[in-house]
Amino acid sequence: MMIVLLLLGALGCMGVSRVTGVVKKYGESYYFMLHGNPHVLEFHPEHNSNVTILWKKDQRVITLDRKFVMTGSIFAIHKLTQNDSGHYISRDKDLKEISTYTLEVKATTRTYSPEPGDRLSFTFNLKPDSCNIYFFPSRTRRLRMLENKIIRGGVLQGDSDELYCKGFDFLHPCGISNKVLQISCDGRYEIRDQNDNTALMVSLDMNQILRTVIRTPGYNFNFTFNLEPNSCNIYFRPEGDSVINLVYGGVLQEGLDEIGCSGFELLKPCGILNKVVQMSCN
Repeated sequence: MMIVLLLLGALGCMGVSRVTGVVKKYGESYYFMLHGNPHVLEFHPEHNSNVTILWKKDQRVITLDRKFVMTGSIFAIHKLTQNDSGHYISRDKDLKEISTYTLEVKATTRTYSPEPGDRLSFTFNLKPDSCNIYFFPSRTRRLRMLENKIIRGGVLQGDSDELYCKGFDFLHPCGISNKVLQISCDGRYEIRDQNDNTALMVSLDMNQILRTVIRTPGYNFNFTFNLEPNSCNIYFRPEGDSVINLVYGGVLQEGLDEIGCSGFELLKPCGILNKVVQMSCN
């Protein structure tokens, strides 16, 4: 009986070792031990079928950028990106599988819920020439606005002021700031490296400041907010699903007399005035 138990135990030790569900953040490191008597370590990427040999027995592994380092039986992967997600398989001299390690690399995430007029800033430890920042507005009527590159290669883009959300500045080493947030800044921001891997994902859920005003037709109606004029956008949402842009970038828009609610004037720094409000302005 003792011999049988020992034999079963030995057979059990010969089974394939599998480690799954390991999740790391972009930029972190991952360490794992090569068990048994491995001769080869393969990498099978998550999103393609290209197999890479990362290590062979009797070969010293230390890359110039120290991304892959072998110390004894410990294999280390540094500066992780989504390109490192996949399966790491060690094999014996007959190329039989010994161990499999499954790794998933995700972006760091942050969520903020500011109000209009608040400040936003965030950055990530990426070299400026590898820094790209995108803005995905949560509400837009323009298809081209679904994805906007604010920073390209560490340089603030010249057309960034054409976005609904204005007033961005570049922060070193890879980030942005906005001193006066607008409601149109609501959405998702992504920092990506030169290979389009997402390092940081910031979700901005803007809290609207709601005011209820009751006016009799013919009376004065006005409001303003402390926003710089070039960051000022005012929308009118009449009963129904339509949205009308009254002010864009601090400029009163043309053709407003056609909407039924007419007579708007611009107030500084960011507001409107209607001296004789109509029922259609409801």
